[in-house]
Amino acid sequence: MRHPSIRKSISLLLIPLALASCGERDPHFVNFTYAGKTADFGESVYYDDSFFETPSTEYNPHLASASVAFAMASFASGDSTNIKKLTRYANIESLLATTGFEEFETNADYKKASGTDTIGAVFANKKVGDKTLIYVGIRGANYEAEWASNLSIADPNAEYTLETSPTYHWGFRKAADQVLSELATYIANKSITGPLKLWTSGYSRAGATANLLSGLLDQAIASGEHPLGNSVSLAKDDLFAYCFEPPMGAPSEVDEEGRLLARGEKYSNIFNHVNFNDVVPLVAMKEVNFTRFGQDRFFPDKMTYLDNSKFADRAKAMYESVPNYQERGGTFYIPSFEVKGIKGLRLVADPSYRNWTQGLFLKDFVSTLTRFALGARTQEDVPEAKKAYFQNIQSATRFIFETIYLSGNFKGSLIDIGVSLINDIVTATEIDDIVHELITPELHQFLVEDLSLILHRGLEKLGIKGFTLDKAKEKIRAMLNLAMSFADSALGILSQPQLIFSWISRNNIRSIASGHFPEYCLACVRALDSYYGENPFENVNHAGKYYTFYSYDKTAPLSIFRKDGSLVFKSVEGAILQSMVPARTTSSRIEVILPYGEEYRIETSLDSTYLGAALYDYTYREGDISAPLQAKADGSFLLSELPKV
Repeated sequence: MRHPSIRKSISLLLIPLALASCGERDPHFVNFTYAGKTADFGESVYYDDSFFETPSTEYNPHLASASVAFAMASFASGDSTNIKKLTRYANIESLLATTGFEEFETNADYKKASGTDTIGAVFANKKVGDKTLIYVGIRGANYEAEWASNLSIADPNAEYTLETSPTYHWGFRKAADQVLSELATYIANKSITGPLKLWTSGYSRAGATANLLSGLLDQAIASGEHPLGNSVSLAKDDLFAYCFEPPMGAPSEVDEEGRLLARGEKYSNIFNHVNFNDVVPLVAMKEVNFTRFGQDRFFPDKMTYLDNSKFADRAKAMYESVPNYQERGGTFYIPSFEVKGIKGLRLVADPSYRNWTQGLFLKDFVSTLTRFALGARTQEDVPEAKKAYFQNIQSATRFIFETIYLSGNFKGSLIDIGVSLINDIVTATEIDDIVHELITPELHQFLVEDLSLILHRGLEKLGIKGFTLDKAKEKIRAMLNLAMSFADSALGILSQPQLIFSWISRNNIRSIASGHFPEYCLACVRALDSYYGENPFENVNHAGKYYTFYSYDKTAPLSIFRKDGSLVFKSVEGAILQSMVPARTTSSRIEVILPYGEEYRIETSLDSTYLGAALYDYTYREGDISAPLQAKADGSFLLSELPKV
């Protein structure tokens, strides 16, 4: 049975004000509100108890759409009345009541001002068949001082030693342990007995917390433990976990083939929804051995589909129709991201990049930053790299966020701070000065001073008055000096100045910020759901796999064709003449990104010693796996799917 959307916003891709056959609104669609930056906004969501009749290991796009709506309703309300009364859980309380849940309860942290390591959570239950369904909602936005915990890979109050190097992200594991304990208390206090169904969802920090909470429960189920008490039982097929844009906090232990154990069958009921263009799911970094439990389901992208425009147009239209689109800036920035270089002292689009995506740039940046600034180049380096992060970044960022949020003057997010700081560079002259100081080592001391002043000036502009440079100088400079060390590497040793200059662009900063907007995540989830429009995009490459093909002789002609003979890429003498996929020329080679699942024919005058290919697979810790190039009788090469492991 089809269930059309009744969304209030008008879109050519959606069915406006659709009615049920009786002439009334489909009762499965219910209204809910979610928090924007300064106010709450109204939407509708399709909900049905039948979502929980099938095993949790079977992915349900309709439950995904419901889960992201419930996760957004769990944000701390932006309504001024709720803020004053500390009833910032009002949106999720209302939605749960509307959908038939009872015995609503919040934890203590949601009833008070947030601290650096608090976590807001709500609980409610209802009968579904002969089992009790419990919803666990986790605060994933407007949580203010808790930002400090997002950046804490190790206990800030304990001495860091290499022997105690953390395997879990400390901040997310602490939050997950707390919610698990409070869930057990809720079950006992409400005298719930018998078999359970458990549903949890969360966005961003809440997504990471829900991911670890579900992973810990899966471990308990597999080992026969009962962390929720002996009066209830929970089977894996009844644990439904839908996480959205979650950072990584689980340990990346591997089997003999290098596959991540956290992505194994034990956790196949956990689904993580990831936008390639969002930087948040890239941290805490895989290079220092963090990952997620369960399946990562990536939204369609240029990296994974040759014919991505149908999804991109659909998601864009849905995003532009959310009620707070104007509050979010009124512009869809992501497609306008450009890799930047310099011409003289001016920022320009780098001509050596073609169709290069924001996601590919961010992946390169985070990986290179981790390997060269923190020194995590091999597995043996990881403990020392984590220690460097703990000492130089965690300490400084916790201090900054404690000062910002506990002063009570600011209610925004890290994204709001970043956008404000880049907007504060108001003149072309200031940008030129920063570029000049970046590329001149003897001027680095002035750059650190200038960046410190920009930080101070930007925070004052946000109304944060208690943040003085003298008070923070030592901690800020330690972090900025580490950043400058990385900038030296990127500009010199690595010959990748684009990794630095691309961050100076105001438009790029806005684009990177918008990659983590929950409203865009909502649009992407709905673009894959038939309940929110006709003929949704079918995401067959949701695992996010893609090939990187490379040639070590840039001057040789190179053409790549898909199976039907259509041209995908063409270069001559190092110049990219045509490309329908992301491609770039570096100092040493040409790289072309090709979606997985297709067969490609490669024509070139080179032999196989100059060519290579790798498949990027997120279920492996290292990511890259050698891909086969098969020589053909006509001298061309065939890039085929890897043998199934």
